[in-house]
Amino acid sequence: MNRIDDEIRACEQALLRNPRDADVLLRLSGLFVKKGDRDAAAGCLWRAANLCHEGGVAAEAIGLLKQALRLNPRRLDILDDLARTLANAGERNQAINCLERLLDARAFAHDAASTVDVLTRIRLLDPSWKAKLSV
Repeated sequence: MNRIDDEIRACEQALLRNPRDADVLLRLSGLFVKKGDRDAAAGCLWRAANLCHEGGVAAEAIGLLKQALRLNPRRLDILDDLARTLANAGERNQAINCLERLLDARAFAHDAASTVDVLTRIRLLDPSWKAKLSV
């Protein structure tokens, strides 16, 4: 375990020097997986995905966000970013699927403001969505 901890510390130091280094974030994610910290690994992938999205590489960002969600499906912040990235990339149906998952989680948590936000985003992507609910 010491070797992994040493590598994690080295990656964290590298990120202090350059927080926008996606390669280091990906390496750090793999180290956290080896250590069993799936949430930290997902967080690293999420940060790397945001860098890809900012750099205009939506397909890579989508892949990293999906990978992050596989590591920790409870990360609603990652699910929310995936929905936004998919919508921006024109992947309307996939974005709606993510938003529906997000809607279920927000409604379960009794978070009315967030629930309304998610409903609004779904309706913007698919104005007929409400009709699908009432069928």
